[in-house]
Amino acid sequence: PYGSGLTLAAARVAESRGVVLWNHSCSTDQIFHSGFSMVVGIISPASNYLTSILELVRTRDPNARTIALVSAETGFAEDVARGVERWGTNAGFDLIDHYRYPSGLEDFRLILEQLAENRPDCLLGVGRVEDDLQLARDLVDMDIPVKAVGLVVAAIDEFHTALGTEVEGFMAPSQWEQSASYAADCGPTAAEFVARYRAHSTQ
Repeated sequence: PYGSGLTLAAARVAESRGVVLWNHSCSTDQIFHSGFSMVVGIISPASNYLTSILELVRTRDPNARTIALVSAETGFAEDVARGVERWGTNAGFDLIDHYRYPSGLEDFRLILEQLAENRPDCLLGVGRVEDDLQLARDLVDMDIPVKAVGLVVAAIDEFHTALGTEVEGFMAPSQWEQSASYAADCGPTAAEFVARYRAHSTQ
């Protein structure tokens, strides 16, 4: 199944039937904390999505301290936002602004005007694809002075198509990168997986 709602529903059925469910798209934290024994998850929990950007910002700029967060009022966005708040606090960041909005907002300029007054080091945003696209367009148009901007949707092709050359400078979380150098918790590394997959697909 695709998406958190459908996968949670399918997980309950799989659990009752003793069938393994391969979870590749349900990132809500709920699925990782519901006691399922038949679910195999290969996707990061939503609460981890934007923390890697903060990690990167900290390694590049040890003096970065302040975060502004713009999140939609959806379950996924709330999980992501909670992760930012928790990780940021533990890492010594200050969450100076957290703007919540109903998904489908067509103009972020008022939010961005308020945000610009506090000049955060890092701006993070999470919403549906259309939300993040509009937020990015308004950020570009207003030329908000922020050291780093991370949006969940910035890694997808649609974001690049919509913004063209203006995509430069936006950061995003990305899963399953072949060049990733971190140690896998279990199973093959990303490079090993790709090599095995390609070998199998040519047989």
